[in-house]
Amino acid sequence: TEAIDLPAVSEAGEYDLTVKVTKINGEESTGYNSEATTKLAVTNMDIKHRAVVEEYTGTWCPNCPRGYVAMEYMAEKYPEDFIGLAYHGDDPMEAANVEFPSLVTAFPSAYIDRVGNYIDPYFGSGGNEMDIEQDWLDRCEEPSPAAIEVEAALSDDLETVSVTSRTAFALQVADGFKVAYALLADGLTGTGTSWKQANNYRGYSSALDIDAWDQFFNGGSRVEVPFNDVVILAPDIMGVAGSVPEEIRVGEWNDHEYTFTLSKATSAYSTSRGESLVQKLWKLRVVAMLLNAEGEIVNAAKCSVSVPAGVNSVESTMDEAVEVARYSLDGRLLSEPERGVNLVKMSDGTVRKVMVK
Repeated sequence: TEAIDLPAVSEAGEYDLTVKVTKINGEESTGYNSEATTKLAVTNMDIKHRAVVEEYTGTWCPNCPRGYVAMEYMAEKYPEDFIGLAYHGDDPMEAANVEFPSLVTAFPSAYIDRVGNYIDPYFGSGGNEMDIEQDWLDRCEEPSPAAIEVEAALSDDLETVSVTSRTAFALQVADGFKVAYALLADGLTGTGTSWKQANNYRGYSSALDIDAWDQFFNGGSRVEVPFNDVVILAPDIMGVAGSVPEEIRVGEWNDHEYTFTLSKATSAYSTSRGESLVQKLWKLRVVAMLLNAEGEIVNAAKCSVSVPAGVNSVESTMDEAVEVARYSLDGRLLSEPERGVNLVKMSDGTVRKVMVK
């Protein structure tokens, strides 16, 4: 490896860089491959690339705790930069308005920035414990052509989340870029076996000191845990047409507005179909992902959803209530959810209308 001093460049842009080997060990180089040309991008913007880990999991999957552990570990170690999305399949957190953005043939599995083939969400591409961390770090080192920011707020009527993303490109690029949005929920819990994580790791141990493993190493065949990073609503997970201008001006920020309707964040699971996946309004987050024309994520941003004053205390009280009975609109007591509008009586005496599809 040889370091080369490059000439100063007067303005940002993409340049051809040609390197020629003239001598080898003091002798003139006469080889056919003594010269090479590549593209050199020069920018005035300092862009941080936040790579995205999209994990595919299910509570029925006994090997999926390793994905859960990796996501918890990464979120704790890199709180500002790590962006993880958990897509659930065939369990109560399988969202009705979310399609898997990548091909999934095994659980658990993961993609980083939707580039290449799927990898294990814990062992990564290297096959060792937490190699997923190095895979993610390596991807973060890849230059990104654009910066992205996002902010989100819950409406006063608690029915929608308004999102604004901002993108700015450091280089002139081809068109085809789009922004995709996902609404995430943290701290999801529920009753019944299907809400407990199947666990193959009882009695195991790890060479790494990761607290999230303890509940599985010391737990039974099913472990009750709060589920974080759960994608509960993402109808445009492959990107929104028109979210990035066709004519891109280098260094200029472009805003795009998007809205999530919370009533659409429902479960697609057989025994909880139509039930809301919004449990704690103050634990909602939004991820905005900038996609290129090939559908790869080139950068991303995340934010918590800001809530109107007083929501936290109200939600804390509501969170203590549990379902005690369920009725049809004509007053029949139901033993399980029934298609249509269900009236759910809670332990605090309130009654909630739930649409079951």
